[in-house]
Parts: sequence; C-alpha cells; structure tokens
Amino acid sequence: MADPSQNWPDIGKFDYGAGKRYSDFVETTTGRDGVVYVGGNGGALHGFSAETGEEVLAYFPAQLASADLYSGYHYLTDPDYTHRYYVDGTPVASDAYIKSSTGGATSWRTVLIGTYRGGGRGLFALDVTDPDDFTSTTAKAQNTVLWEFGDSDDPNIGYSFSKPTIVLLNNGEWAAIVGNGYENSGSGEAELVVLYLEGGIDGSWTEGTDYLRITTGSGSSADPNGLSTPALVDLDGDGVADRAYAGSIKGELWAFDLSSDSAADWKVAGGGDPLFTAVNDAGDSQPITIQPEVIRHPSISDADEPNVLVLFGTGQYLVDSDKTNTDTQSFYGVWDQSQLNLGRADLKEQVFLAGTDSDLRVIEDDAVDYAGAGGSVEYGWYIDLDAGERVTSEILVRGEMVYFNTQIPDDRPCAFGGTGWLMAVNTEHGTSPDSDAPEFDLNDDGEITVAGDTVSVGGTDHAPVGEKFDASNGLPAAPAVIGDKRYTAGTGIDDSSQMDVTVIAEFSGLAGRLSWDQLGLD
Repeated sequence: MADPSQNWPDIGKFDYGAGKRYSDFVETTTGRDGVVYVGGNGGALHGFSAETGEEVLAYFPAQLASADLYSGYHYLTDPDYTHRYYVDGTPVASDAYIKSSTGGATSWRTVLIGTYRGGGRGLFALDVTDPDDFTSTTAKAQNTVLWEFGDSDDPNIGYSFSKPTIVLLNNGEWAAIVGNGYENSGSGEAELVVLYLEGGIDGSWTEGTDYLRITTGSGSSADPNGLSTPALVDLDGDGVADRAYAGSIKGELWAFDLSSDSAADWKVAGGGDPLFTAVNDAGDSQPITIQPEVIRHPSISDADEPNVLVLFGTGQYLVDSDKTNTDTQSFYGVWDQSQLNLGRADLKEQVFLAGTDSDLRVIEDDAVDYAGAGGSVEYGWYIDLDAGERVTSEILVRGEMVYFNTQIPDDRPCAFGGTGWLMAVNTEHGTSPDSDAPEFDLNDDGEITVAGDTVSVGGTDHAPVGEKFDASNGLPAAPAVIGDKRYTAGTGIDDSSQMDVTVIAEFSGLAGRLSWDQLGLD
C-alpha cells in the first residue's frame, strides 16, 4: 500500500470543506513509502517496506496475549509447539476522515483493520497514514494503535473469519462493517456489527454509541449461528453504504437496510426474515461462508428496489472434519426486489450437460424467466455442484460473468490437498458464455477463438463454463484477474511460475457492479 487509491468523492457527505477534501489528502500523501501488510501465525501483523523488503512494523495484538504459561504468546516458546493460529486474517485498509486520538483533530487517515480468523474472536485497527511513524525514535506505539475489539468487549463476537469493510454511513460516521463470526459465547445469533472507527480510541466500547449490533434473531446459545463477510452496497451512487448482504453458517442470506440518516432505523431489511435460505434437495442446510458479490440486475429496470442480483456460493472448509462432508453445495444468483423468504423452488435450476469431456463443464443456454406472470416468476438461478465440492474462496464479477473456483478437499485425515474447478458463469442466467463468445482460452494457444475454445455436445457448439484444475496443483485459491489473464494459485504450488494462467475475454469496465472491496480492483 502506497498512494491513496479509494477515489472517495469531494461532494455530498464527503465534503469536509476547503483543504479537507479527499483530493487534498491524495495530493499531500501521494509519494509516501509503500508498505506490504500481512498477518502471521507467529503472532504479529507485519509491515514490510515495498522497496527494500525490510520489516518496518510488527504489531502483537494484546487480545492474543495471556498470563497462562502455555497459552497466548507463551505457547510460541513451548518445546512441544506444533501449530496455532494467531493473526491469521488478511488485513484490509482504507482512507477515512476521523480522529485518531480523543484530543486530536479530525482529518483524513489511512486505517488498517486486522482479524484473527481461527486465531481469536475480534479485530484491531491501526493508523498507517505515515509509515515514517513506524521507524521514528520519537513516535510512540499509541500513534499507530487505534483500538482492539473482541469478545471481552462483547460476547457476541465469534471467531473473526468475517472480513471487514471500511465505509462512510448515512449518519455521517465512518465505520468498519463485519459479520460477528462463528462460535460466539453470547446469544449465538448471527449479527451484523458496525464498529465506528472513532468508537474505541478512548480505550472502551459502549454499545449503541461506539458500536452497533444488528441481529437477525437466527441462532441460539444451544444452536449457534454466525454471520459471514458482508458485501456493502451503494444503491444511489453517492459513495455511502446503503445496504449490506451477508450469509450465515446456517445458509441464510440476509439483507440489512442502512439507508436511513439515523442509525436507530438500521435493521434487517423487510421486517426480519432472510432474503433467501440455501437448502439442498436432500434437506441439508448449505452454509454461506464467503462474501457475496452484488450487481444491478442486467436486464430488468422497472422492478421494485433494490433490484439487484446477489451472487454467492455455499460450503464450509473451516475445521478438519469439513473435509469429509459430501453434502451437495451450490452456486446461486438471487434477485432481490424486496421479495423475502425465497428458496430453491423460486429459482431456475441450471445443470451441467452430460457428454462433455471429464475436464470440462457446459451449461445449456436456458434463460431465467424474470418477467413471468404471477407465480411463474423466477427469482434467479442455481447450479448444484458435485458431492464434496464447495465454494469457500472469494468470487469476482467481470462484465457479464462471475468467476469463482470450487474446492474438493482430499478427505484423508492428514491430507491438505485436493482439487477443484475454475468456473466462469453468466451472471444473469447462470449459463455458459455465448457459443460465439467463449470466455477463456481452452486450448492454451494464447488466443480466444470460436473454433479453438468451444466444444460440441450433442451436435451443438458450447463455450465451456468450467475446467478442472490440475490435480497436481492442489486446491485452487480465489481467482485473480489482471488485464486479460486469469491467475489461479493452488495449495500444491510452491513457485509462482507454476500458477495457472489463462487468457480470458477482453473487458473494459466494471458494468453493473455495486459492492466494493478495500482495493477497488478486479
């Protein structure tokens, strides 16, 4: 991370006056030293100089410390140490207009939020505006550390697998929005947590003032639920978060209404019911552990608000026992036009065509009937995956396609590998790309052509929707797209030269996308 890159506007709720606008901050901060931030299971959040590779920051969260001899950081010195998670989450960072100390002035700051995933229940915030503070002999740690927040502050915070997003809200406050995670020791309910960035700088947290919990009411201490990573959505284009979508460990897709200027009015959208519940045909709940992607409906413009498609996959790969789970998981595209309590019966099923090569997948071009009369309306689509296959890594939308990778873990007790599929599915209908416009380079000749990158099934040409990941590369990680190439790492890859790289169709913009991530990049 070097120069500011959020592109916040200078108008509306972002207009803090002359000399205090985001463009002023960009002008004065451009050229600062680049730092790469990464969490580690050695116990710290590390910062490395992007120029020299030298470590310039090491932050050991107090929440992970313990006075017990074989707990906390003491365990790292135990002769019998094997492995333990600590700062296991990938940090996120964004620029925000806040105070960084109780007596300080409000200004644009660059804030980093770190999480522990399986290492703990909570998260922390650092002020990383000026990397020179890390090596200054006069600066103090309190110049950098903003706050920590965890289950000791609120027992409804579970293991922090949920990735936070930093946003400006309609009440004018900057906040980190996060799901409450898994296995909380409080109510056991799935909750959206709003942490005001200034909320903990005085060293304490007061619910309702410093942070908010918006509960779904789903789950209990005896049968706990938990909210996964939310997608924040700006519906009116003013740069302010209006809505959040997040899945739960019990397979519910929740929508949260954050559109009011008053935080007291923020709530589960539509009166308290989930937008959709993912249950397979065998009656098994399908956990949603990834962040959804949200896009404007590609073809319907006159439907009830918010009129968006929410794209997500199901499956869980959190603990060792998950490897042997063979419940059918799915990938979904759900249309939100304020119709709640949707299920699979309200969607169109898309299936892989038989007769294709064992390393390829094709789906028939069968459109979803979004405009059907009365009860014939289809509110999206779904694709069932093979037994043991699941979607547990981030997905991305690029033009008319959603890219996602599936994982099929090796179910042997001591194994860590497996395989999976690299998928590219039409966002509107859940189908393969058009046969005259294949999406990726099937024959690896460096070009995308109809003749070389389509397959014939039953006498009809189709563009594949997926290809099997090389088994020697292990489980595929999340897809990454740079320019006209898709990059996929795997658990069996130990050198970047072994990464799967495939040419994909050209694309020139982010048409239709509503949700954002911390980098703002595809």
